[in-house]
Parts: sequence; structure tokens; C-alpha cells
Amino acid sequence: MDAITSAQIERWLRSCATVFPAHKDELNDLDSAIGDGDHGANMARGFTAIPPKLDALAGQEIDGLFRTTATTLISQVGGRAARSTALSFSRRQRRPRAS
Repeated sequence: MDAITSAQIERWLRSCATVFPAHKDELNDLDSAIGDGDHGANMARGFTAIPPKLDALAGQEIDGLFRTTATTLISQVGGRAARSTALSFSRRQRRPRAS
């Protein structure tokens, strides 16, 4: 299996910055059935704040990209789901690398 590169992760994060806003209303509707209906808006706000941060991180390792993603989500987004999403990025960057 090929290793995932930091360039692939960066492209994926930039894609999230367009996909979440495009589906914000759908996510809000789904969330309204079980919560307060703001999940799409929160994820759109959080992920659209990431690309400008990535611009300053050219050539960073995956750990740095995930760390920046986690801190950006925490600073931009409220709610439990956003914190959980940020935590998943934070925990990923602490995993040991496979040899």
C-alpha cells in the first residue's frame, strides 16, 4: 500500500473547505433531528478557515497539517461535534509513524 503524502492531505483539507459549505444546509437538517441544527454551519465555518492557514504551511509534514487543522477547528467552531472532530485530528498527529 502506498503511503499518504502531506500534499494529499492538504488537497483533502482544501476540498473539505468547499464540500462542507456546499452541504451546510443538508448537515443542518440532519442535525436538527437530533440536536440544535447547526452542525453544517459549524463545519463550514471551521473548514473554510483552514485553507489560509495551509497557505502558510507549505511543505509541512502531515502532523503539522493535522495540528493546525485541530487548533483552527477549536478556535473557529463551537459545539461538541466540532470539538470531537478537532480531537480526531489532534490524536492523529500524535500516532507513531509506521516503519
